[in-house]
Amino acid sequence: MPFKYLPATPLLVGWSFTFFSNANRAYRLFLWISVFLHLFSLWVLYLIGKKLKAKPIDIILVIFIWLSYFSLLSNWRMGQFNHLSALFFLWTIGAVLYKRKIAAALNWTISIAWKPVPILALPYFWWTKNKQALILFFFLFVLFTLIYLSYWQLYYPGAVKEFFRTILLRGNRLPLQVHYIDNFGVYSLLGEIFFDHWRKVWNVISFVYPYLILLWYGWVTIKVKLKNKTRSLSLPKEGEIYYLLFSLATILIWHKELWESWLVFWLPIIVLLLLLAKQPKEKLFILLNTIFLATPSLYYFQQLHPLPIWRLALIAEKAIPQLLLYIFLSWKLLLQREKRRHCERAERRAKQSHTQYPIRNAEYGYEIASLRSQ
Repeated sequence: MPFKYLPATPLLVGWSFTFFSNANRAYRLFLWISVFLHLFSLWVLYLIGKKLKAKPIDIILVIFIWLSYFSLLSNWRMGQFNHLSALFFLWTIGAVLYKRKIAAALNWTISIAWKPVPILALPYFWWTKNKQALILFFFLFVLFTLIYLSYWQLYYPGAVKEFFRTILLRGNRLPLQVHYIDNFGVYSLLGEIFFDHWRKVWNVISFVYPYLILLWYGWVTIKVKLKNKTRSLSLPKEGEIYYLLFSLATILIWHKELWESWLVFWLPIIVLLLLLAKQPKEKLFILLNTIFLATPSLYYFQQLHPLPIWRLALIAEKAIPQLLLYIFLSWKLLLQREKRRHCERAERRAKQSHTQYPIRNAEYGYEIASLRSQ
């Protein structure tokens, strides 16, 4: 499946476990490490909540969600890498909040090494000129992949073609993408709705869907600038966090095969959205969607009544909350653009007045202060 693993993953992760002659021991060590890091992340969540000035009740709520999220079990039971990839992405955002460029670069690199779902965060590190992140990304995930493929191409002429066929989901994978009860992606939900009744419409959707998601990501990325030309005006860290979460969510919405274990990637998105939310309505909206994503699926009822309607309900229960949260993230990001325009207009007025002109706007949370006449 696309962005499942890159060749650097076995180099950075797999070799360390080959020293165990017993596979069960290697799995137990992996499990203990995963659980320990998950518990350690409670401290990271506390620090993030403190930095965002979240209420104590909100921090307690996200800790409860962090410890009780159901799809953690599928990751730990099967030894999946999704959990650690999502966890290190949370640490990446924590480092961004505390302006630790090297820590952000290392955590993002480790997150991609486990599973490159956070790969669309690359524009953020480019625009913020995080050289460490860009260098690590180039050498470990671009250059190493090219060398790896070139090596295998010498011995197996179809290596490069097979590599792209695999990551782009070429071939007949329809049984895994439509009417498959463990596929909780938005694409799978569209298949449930259109595949049997409107086949021609489904064929069009199947072709344009991934391109539309990537086009939307590209358009939002261009519209939301992470840095401004003027020194006295810059987006707050909240805007950068929204973009990083949006980049992670884009892959989850775009992917055609989203298993239950993949839902753990929504965990850092959910807890950070709750810590960022200031309005009660926003918190309620996020929490309602969290309930569906964080709890067990309707698999038991679908097995009791293996009817199409139950299969639709099973998939929709997970896919619709993902879509709603993605729309919410997109809206918050585009709102940042309007905030920036408001501040730019305010700054121009301040410069025209030729005086100190501190401007505070409670609605947007921006501040332009100590603008002096030149």
